[in-house]
Parts: sequence; C-alpha cells; structure tokens
Amino acid sequence: PGDTKQLNLALPSLNPEIFTEYFLNVFLKTNQAWGLLDKGHILASEQFSLPAKGQVIKPSAIKAKPVDLQENDQSVTITGGDFTVIFNKTTGTFSSWKFRNTEILESSPKPNFRRAPTDNDIGNGMPNRCQAWFDASERYTMTKFETTRTANNEILVSVGYAFPDDIATETIEYRIFADGRIMVTAELTPLKDKLPELPRFGLNMQIKGEFSKVTWYGRGPWENYCDRKTASFVGLYENTVDELFIPYIRPQENGYKTDVRWMTLQNSKNIKLKFAGQPLFCFSSLHYTYDDLKGFKQGGKHLHDLEKKPFIDLNIDFGQMGVGGDDSWGARTHPQYTLPAGKYTYTFTMEAIQN
Repeated sequence: PGDTKQLNLALPSLNPEIFTEYFLNVFLKTNQAWGLLDKGHILASEQFSLPAKGQVIKPSAIKAKPVDLQENDQSVTITGGDFTVIFNKTTGTFSSWKFRNTEILESSPKPNFRRAPTDNDIGNGMPNRCQAWFDASERYTMTKFETTRTANNEILVSVGYAFPDDIATETIEYRIFADGRIMVTAELTPLKDKLPELPRFGLNMQIKGEFSKVTWYGRGPWENYCDRKTASFVGLYENTVDELFIPYIRPQENGYKTDVRWMTLQNSKNIKLKFAGQPLFCFSSLHYTYDDLKGFKQGGKHLHDLEKKPFIDLNIDFGQMGVGGDDSWGARTHPQYTLPAGKYTYTFTMEAIQN
C-alpha cells in the first residue's frame, strides 16, 4: 500500500479518424486464483479518453424538399416527405408526431425540473427545499408561441413559459428540418435571487410503448448519475425499457444514464426514434412516471404498488443533481454535483428513421 510503479503498455497503433471518439479501457485482474477470488477477477478499472481528430458528431446533409406549413387559430401543421408534426397553439406542445403514418407520441415534451425523491433526498429535505421547482413542473403557463420559416426553408417554432411566483422563464425552440430532424433548444432564465438548486433541468415526454428496444452511446450499462458514474464506462449499449428499471423496494428515481451522445428507441417495424446530443445529454426511459415513483417520506408506497404503464416515460435532460449518500439522514449532495439556480441551455435533435 502506498507504493507506485510505472508500467509500459504495448498498445496497438492508432490512426484516429474524424467524427470518431477513442477510449482506452484498463483493467487490473488477478492472474491466478486468490482466496475467494477466481482468476480474472477485476480488482480495479479505469477509462481514458484518447485524443481524436475532428468533431464527434457528424452533421448530416439535407436532401429533401422544403416542408409544408399549414396554420390556423388552433394549430400549426408541419409536413415533410415522411413525417408530420402538429403543434397546439394554446399549449405550445405537440398534439401529434407521425412518421410514415405511425404515431410516436403519447404526450408532448414539457418542462421538467423534478425527480422522484430518493431516500437520500428525503433524508436531507430536498423535496421541501426545492418545492419551487416541483411546482414549476406542474403549474406553468405559455407566454409566447411564434412560428417562422427561415431563409433555409426550415420551420422554427418558439414557445415561452412562465412559472409560479415568477421564479423563472423558459424558452423552447423547435427547428424542423426538411429531412425530418427536429432540433430542440431549451433555455432557462431565473428571475429571482436565492432560489434553491434544481433537482433536474430537462424535458419529459411519453412515447408509444411499442418503442421498447433501447440503444445508447454513453455511460452504462447500469444506472449512473453525475456523482456515481466513473464505474460506468462510455460505450455502446443495448437493452429493453423493462430492463432499465431498477426495482428499489421503495419506488424512487432510478435508471438514469449520463454523458450520452445519442440513443434510440426502436419498435418491431424497425422504426427508430433517435435523440442526439449537442454534444451530450442524459436520459431515462421507463414504464413508470414521476407520479408513479414519487414519495415524500420513508415507507408508504412499495414496489408491488406500481402499475406498469403501456407507454414509455422519457426524460431527455441537460442533467440532474447527484444522488449523494454520505448518509441518508441529512447529508446533502456535494456542491459540485448540484445544479445551482442559474441560466441553463442545452440542445438535442430528435428524428424518426427506418432502415
């Protein structure tokens, strides 16, 4: 213990390509059986990001006709070759998103700052301390709805929201491209001083339950949070929505993935819903909603009380605060793993594709 030694590793030669990331994964394993440990048991591991040329995400060229825009007093309908998006002008949300006549949405993206409290959250009083953000997720009003066609024949829909007690405003912009991609940019601007930290900053939506196969390029394979992620290496992972759920005895926040470059949800017809970060995002996709998982005291609701939903509850986030865990009866999440009240913005794209 305490000793150090320098080792020379014989690594293969590397000629990095553009639009590509490279990682070196290092494992320290037993080279023979050792007590209760079998040969090959991993004692320690680490992942190193290697220098790469060019950018990570390759922009795709648009080779499609300009989209059609139809507008009346109630709605805005945007139609391209394979897709149709309909906005409700009263709420500023999608009332439909179709790809090749397949409806994708159960419920439109909406502002979301809350999470189902963890045991640690309850112990340190987070739900009470951050009540303003829980209220903001449930009681907001639309203040702006604007639709414009850009010089590149893209459709830009800009929606503004206000929150209770004028604590903040949020603007969500949807830029719809001719190839069906929708670039989403959400920007939060606090209006008051001394606001509590944000449990989460993101968008929550519900997707049709048939899109149950999940593939992602980010941290995995198990759940990970900003203060619980170094053991979750960046990689390409595949799972089902059912298997992403972590069955804690007391329902609470679970199943999160951080530092995600892109993820897809796929149905049996090989239609994929692809979400790509600019450059990163975090996500969870479960058959349970915040209301299913929430609990503000120890005890009460248990795992067997949950009723699986027929749709997928999807969070596409800038991020959420860490889970803490120095103890479960008062210790708060370390400051560097919180989201202090401030101005935040993030961007991702979403699109439906079929191979």
